[in-house]
Amino acid sequence: MYAIRISVAGTPLTVASLYCSPSFKTSLEEFLEVFCQLDGSWIIGGDFNSKHLMWASR
Repeated sequence: MYAIRISVAGTPLTVASLYCSPSFKTSLEEFLEVFCQLDGSWIIGGDFNSKHLMWASR
């Protein structure tokens, strides 16, 4: 994960990008571990579900 902290209207905000390799299954506990490291307000963007059978993408 790569993250930066910026100030929006005087309030700190962490903006991060997260990559989850399709080769490995990421557990809920692993996601929670990452989220617990962030304090205050944050936004995480990533490619969390780029391929899924639901939308016919293998």
